[in-house]
Parts: sequence; C-alpha cells; structure tokens
Amino acid sequence: MSEACIVVGSFRSGHEDAFFNNTCVTRTDGDYAFFSCDGPSLPIMHDNRVCTPSGASFRVCGKDFKEWQAAGHDAGSVLSGLPADDELIGWGAVALGLPSQQDRYGELVV
Repeated sequence: MSEACIVVGSFRSGHEDAFFNNTCVTRTDGDYAFFSCDGPSLPIMHDNRVCTPSGASFRVCGKDFKEWQAAGHDAGSVLSGLPADDELIGWGAVALGLPSQQDRYGELVV
C-alpha cells in the first residue's frame, strides 16, 4: 500500500483531478504522488504542505521536487520534517472545528 499523499488515475484534458491546500503527513520518506505521468493530463497541484520523517525531497514524474516545481507544478507547496505530536493533533482539531486546550499537565486535550 502506498503512503503517497495523492493517488489518482489518468484524466482527459480539462477533467483533471485537483489537490491543493492540503497538509499531508507520511510515516515514511518516499513518494508524494502516484499518477500516470504519460497520461493526457496531470493533476492540478499547488499550495500543499508535505511532511515526511526526513523532510527530504522526493521524485514526481522522474523529477526531484524542486525540478517538478520549476516545471510549473505544485506552486506554493512546501516540504518539511514531521511536526511534533501536539502540533499534529492541533492541526486535526482545527480541521475538525474542535476546540483544543492544554490540560493542567501541559498535554494537549482535544
């Protein structure tokens, strides 16, 4: 099973899938996206935050991430290492519209 942030098939031009304004946290370094690089069109991807254990670059369609962006893809997307556990839980709380607070022991309570 892939831990890629986005896995999509091939689409006709004008009917592309889109992946933007997402935060993707993976347990392993490796692939960010799986899709056919030889299809009639590529997914529309931009403004994503991708967190991996090392924060290192990865390859998309045979290009490292900087080359992929230089070719006009994933504008505004950034790579980083993994967030701290409490930060990650806080992101989830915000995404779900839940209040978050720290309890008397300094632990994040959601």
